[in-house]
Amino acid sequence: MLCVSVLLVLLVVLLLILYVLPWLWGCVSAGARVLSASSWSSLSVNLASIIGFTTVFSNTMSLISITCEVAWPLSFLATSL
Repeated sequence: MLCVSVLLVLLVVLLLILYVLPWLWGCVSAGARVLSASSWSSLSVNLASIIGFTTVFSNTMSLISITCEVAWPLSFLATSL
């Protein structure tokens, strides 16, 4: 039963690596392109980078929270079988 729980956790981690990391890298690189291509003042660049980081961080935390909410019942179900 423990083996099934470990497999489920590994599956969740694999999904995070396959889907979250490319999405996160795309957000960061797109934000860097926008910031480097612009001729804004340094204040607006700092503001944009803070807003971009906050958005990416918030989305990542939401995804981790949803993953944990899905993983716990699945691992409980696996251990009870």
